[in-house]
Amino acid sequence: MGLTINYDITFSGNRKDLQQKLEKIRQKCLDLPFYEVGEVETKKITQEAINVFHQLQAESFYPNNTTENLKRRDDILRARFNLDVWDFLAVNNKPSIIVDLFLLAGTGCEGTSLIFVRRGNKYKCSGFTKTQYAEKFVGSHFLIIHLFDMIKEMEEFKVDVRDEGEYWETRDLRILAKNINDYTGMLKSISGVLKDQDIQAESNIDKSENYIKINKD
Repeated sequence: MGLTINYDITFSGNRKDLQQKLEKIRQKCLDLPFYEVGEVETKKITQEAINVFHQLQAESFYPNNTTENLKRRDDILRARFNLDVWDFLAVNNKPSIIVDLFLLAGTGCEGTSLIFVRRGNKYKCSGFTKTQYAEKFVGSHFLIIHLFDMIKEMEEFKVDVRDEGEYWETRDLRILAKNINDYTGMLKSISGVLKDQDIQAESNIDKSENYIKINKD
């Protein structure tokens, strides 16, 4: 739960063209203050990999979702299949060939995984990035919006973004500020109710309260 940027991207072209376009995006991102910029990678998702993932995932459900068990899951998948696209594997059950690029805008922000999957004669990418808990919220949120601006400007890409902060749609910092303040206030309220009822629940909002001061005209 928290302020999130959702996105759907369609690429009309072949895999080689997609790889080249993503590499251009990657090079541009290297010149921007992203915390992490991954490589453009093409990966084969086999049915065996999907089956192993779901088996390991089942073994890591609560109360077995310890750091050690999750690391074991990840290490096995990387060693056997050279895979680290957990979100993709969790919701896809068909063998695929994907082209992906991972980006991290800043500490505390969720990563942005551009995972393109062949669908008919196009490549589709769907995902979301939660910026709510970024240590540098405004900078991280702006970087991700700028990323989608860059993609939208390139031929053969169609970009659909739903920004819960409404900055994508309005380019108005005051609206973004109001939205992050509202989200933070709501999350703090929920956390407070749980604490009042002596429910021991660790919350990210207790570690990262993002409020933006709005100056009045």
